[in-house]
Amino acid sequence: MKLKLDIEDLADDFFDNTRLLGIVAPLKSYQFCWHVNQVLQFDFRINNDLEIQLIKKQRRYYFSVFEYREPASSLVHYLYNNQFDGEYLLPEFRHLDYLWLLKGDTVPDDRLHELISSVKSIGVVQLVMELTNEKIKNKGHLNFTKNLQSITRPATREALITKPKTETRNTHPVPAHKKPLLCGKNKTTNYTANSSLLIFPKLLPL
Repeated sequence: MKLKLDIEDLADDFFDNTRLLGIVAPLKSYQFCWHVNQVLQFDFRINNDLEIQLIKKQRRYYFSVFEYREPASSLVHYLYNNQFDGEYLLPEFRHLDYLWLLKGDTVPDDRLHELISSVKSIGVVQLVMELTNEKIKNKGHLNFTKNLQSITRPATREALITKPKTETRNTHPVPAHKKPLLCGKNKTTNYTANSSLLIFPKLLPL
């Protein structure tokens, strides 16, 4: 119960001061972004670190996220692919192809309506509508911050321990004076368990 409440709190924090649009445009994501960039003079680019992964019926589904940061502003535009291989990021909006999230700064109504009109002017777009929080049942699916946390999380002690490499030993041992001497930063010399003496180069008399 507490875990469910924590997830809901994280979703509420993520959607604080945001606006969300739903778009119907039957095009590949890269094609749709190209049209948006051309018409709106944006620079949407895919951000693989923000990719959303959902697990349903023992299968993984991947939903790409495109990002555009407005210059000289804290406002960021995120464009989600709502469909992947028959599954939906927001199943309550199966008819939508894309979800457009505006986050990072306050977006007044007049500016949002202007954006909606601009997106509607793109020939391949069939529908643009605003999605309010009360209509979204699975808004936690849009929260990509958990992905960034897993990426930046420090490695555990177990993850840092690696198995030693197995080496094939030569049946004919190499004489000590012919063994290479490793030196320099981050280089080490390995000796066998029976090695008890270190071979140093002879010093020439002054």
